[in-house]
Amino acid sequence: MKFFRKIRQNFIEKENLKRYLLYAVGEILLVMIGILLALQVNNWNEEKKSNIKAIIYKEKIIADLKLDTSNINRLISLSTRIQGQVNSYFDYFEQGGHSVDELIDSSANVRWRYFQYLPNNSTMIDLQFSGNIGLLKEEHRKSLFELANKQVYLKDIINKRILDVKNAIYERNKYLDFDPSESNFFEIVGERNSKDTKVKGLLQQQNVFKEVLSFTGQMISFGSSVRNRTERCLEILIKN
Repeated sequence: MKFFRKIRQNFIEKENLKRYLLYAVGEILLVMIGILLALQVNNWNEEKKSNIKAIIYKEKIIADLKLDTSNINRLISLSTRIQGQVNSYFDYFEQGGHSVDELIDSSANVRWRYFQYLPNNSTMIDLQFSGNIGLLKEEHRKSLFELANKQVYLKDIINKRILDVKNAIYERNKYLDFDPSESNFFEIVGERNSKDTKVKGLLQQQNVFKEVLSFTGQMISFGSSVRNRTERCLEILIKN
């Protein structure tokens, strides 16, 4: 800057207006070039930061998808075991020759439990709410959004089937004492549980099992579809 000041001063002292104007234009151009270079460097830095952030998000999504695949496999395996238990009871029932009490006792020994499907999609939610979804490639976004739709559907259908099972259990409990306590409900209230009541209760218990089979069947069927889509997303993300 000291060197340029001396040049300007020299032009002014010699009253060389033409050269001074040319110099002034040149100095303005030099400043503009400096600003453009600074902006370009800043753009490079921002692009580098965005690329690093995109890589981090991509790695997190891959980790989420792998965890979700593992979770779905676990739920499918659990559903298969539950279906085996329920179908074993129905095989026992179809053999015939069993008393109502024996059938009720057998049905009480069937082991099953509720479960929910909760997608591992925290990174995608973060991307959407933070406005960083644009960091992903269009192909990645499209594949992940298609997966998200399947995940939501599976989650909703499982919750709906759980309600169906609970409604069937409510109807069953009008006739059978399936209280987890060791005491007998009918003995305590001083009422006799008639055979007709037991038969109605057994029928409702089998309705419960039918809903459980539907519940677990949806997990196996739609869960497999979600798992396949998840594996496809992983292939696309890892390849590109």
